Amino acid sequence: MLEELKGRVDFSRLHFPGMLSQKTLRDALRISRAHVYLSYPFVLSYSPVEAMSCAAPLVLSDTAPCREIADHEVEALFVDFHSSGKIADAVIRLVRDPSLGERLGLAARERATREYALDIWLPRWKKMIERLAYQKNN
Repeated sequence: MLEELKGRVDFSRLHFPGMLSQKTLRDALRISRAHVYLSYPFVLSYSPVEAMSCAAPLVLSDTAPCREIADHEVEALFVDFHSSGKIADAVIRLVRDPSLGERLGLAARERATREYALDIWLPRWKKMIERLAYQKNN
């Protein structure tokens, strides 16, 4: 990938931090002006929900997995996965308008704690496992 980007990316502005502890990652997310998460069209990872819990402003691909966790202009900005220009525009918008990023980030944190906190999901998982076990045995 780096070979493909040579001449098209200013590597002095691109940072690869390597492995980070969870605390360091959360600290970085808390000061981030934009967390870009592009998923096409596969399963959602923990990354955007982790960013939501840290109130990081999100730029998400407008794909089904991302639409399950946030709404456009409510908790995140959605962009066309295939449009690097629209992705850049959304990031620039967040950088230029910190109040928008703060509003989206706080709304995302509220949604994450309301819908994805462990005390919410653990009983759901337990109930699903019990239901599947019951179906298998009957």
